[in-house]
Amino acid sequence: MTGYCAVRDSKNPVGPVLALTRDEWATLLNTIKTGAHDLR
Repeated sequence: MTGYCAVRDSKNPVGPVLALTRDEWATLLNTIKTGAHDLR
C-alpha cells in the first residue's frame, strides 16, 4: 500500500485499516490539532 498512511487499532491488529493519502493524513492531523473535531 505505497503512498498511504495506514491507521489501525493496536488492540485489534487484524481489524479494519483506515488508509489515507499523505494529504488526507495531514488534513486529519491539522483538524485534530486545531480542535475542529472537539465536541462542544
